[in-house]
Amino acid sequence: MDDDAAYAELAHQLLRGDYPVGVLDRTPVFPLRVGIIAPAAACFKIGGVNEWAMVFYPFILSIAAVFLAYLAGKMFFSESAGLIAAFILAIIPLEVRSATTLLPDLPSAFWSNAGIVLLMCGSKKNARTAQAACGMGSGVCLGVSWLCKESTLYIAPFILLYMAWLAFAQKRSCMPLIASFSTAALGILAAEMFVYYHYTDDMLFRFHEIERNYRDYGTFFFKEGSVCGWQPGHYWSAVAKRLFIDGPKTIFLQNRFGYINLAALLVLIYANITRKRSFLVPGTWFLFLIVMYNFGSSSFSSYKPLALVFPRYLSPLLFPAVIIPAGFLSDIFFSQKPATSKKHPGAIAFGVLLAMLIFASSVATVYRDIQKGSASQTESAVAQLVSPKDPFYADWFTASTFSFFWGYPDKTRLMSFMGTKTAEIPSGAYVLMNEQRLDTLKRWGFVMPEFFHKIPDNWIATWSDKTATLYWVPENK
Repeated sequence: MDDDAAYAELAHQLLRGDYPVGVLDRTPVFPLRVGIIAPAAACFKIGGVNEWAMVFYPFILSIAAVFLAYLAGKMFFSESAGLIAAFILAIIPLEVRSATTLLPDLPSAFWSNAGIVLLMCGSKKNARTAQAACGMGSGVCLGVSWLCKESTLYIAPFILLYMAWLAFAQKRSCMPLIASFSTAALGILAAEMFVYYHYTDDMLFRFHEIERNYRDYGTFFFKEGSVCGWQPGHYWSAVAKRLFIDGPKTIFLQNRFGYINLAALLVLIYANITRKRSFLVPGTWFLFLIVMYNFGSSSFSSYKPLALVFPRYLSPLLFPAVIIPAGFLSDIFFSQKPATSKKHPGAIAFGVLLAMLIFASSVATVYRDIQKGSASQTESAVAQLVSPKDPFYADWFTASTFSFFWGYPDKTRLMSFMGTKTAEIPSGAYVLMNEQRLDTLKRWGFVMPEFFHKIPDNWIATWSDKTATLYWVPENK
């Protein structure tokens, strides 16, 4: 639990009635993402503050995403393609992991994907009422996605491109797009802007906070001097490396994706060679997101590509990515057309290799994740040994989780020890050294405590696991 602990705390604050709307002394973008915080607060209200209630919302959406993948695969190709797409999405390691963490990426991706599928369904309807209903449903989904995470904006140009293609090339009605835009922009976005104006006197408060987040928390962005950015005088070389080496490597060669993006790209190359037009729309959807997430800017004020620090940032890519190989595998192995028996042996071999790549890499990565156990098992165990009344020191990331496991007491003696000198740790205090987290924080440029390299001889180790040790500081004699 890192960022998810922050979202859980915000959900508890919303439940308690002291939600920090317009508060400027904390991470700017987190309180903006009410699309994930409000459902978590509702789960806490019903099930209490615990891990099961915290992950219930993303878990339900992960199941719904599998069903949505089936509908999309069936819509673009066939029922067998829908079943294959659902199966692939269900085993993608990132999807499996995201289903048990309270983070905005999976919910935002689900709602934006649902919005696009509804928009496409509406574009196929003839009745104006059906078009409008699908468009309004699409607008609600896209609006909720925006309330989960700002990167939903990356999909907006594709939606406009798709509807322009329908209007001018296919001579179809623009009613779904009009209904979707009216609901998302004039409904949800306008309501959000009114709320922020009421509390902050700034209708564009969210946009200003997004830019402040980039400015004040540059460690995690493509910015001069940051781990993810560039050193002075090396901007263009850093941009080239990010766009043409690091970005494509993360997108296509990341095992947490089950290599599904690479598989989708290979299928699209095959479809282009064999002129299979059924891949046009899902292929454009997928490639457009590739371009946006690799080349799009994360700042409104200047061009700075998105720093792909965590694979989960690319969650929206996975949905169109699973549909494309699903359509290919369905056509190769389950097509009912008479030409099935005449499939080229090379295409069949390609299909077998593709299926083996996706399945083997996904299962292996999920298995390794299971072997590692819960990301917060250290904190869960230590929270049973140390009480909120004890003086307790931990790193910046780890410290943020203990209030959750303690049920958010009104007062704690929990402190972050980042940059602390050894003499500042009082007698009788507990100190948790989570080596794995500290190594990550050090790489990101955070100042380590003085005792990071050498624990004082008089500190007593009272508990430990594979990655962390809990020390007790005795009184000085």
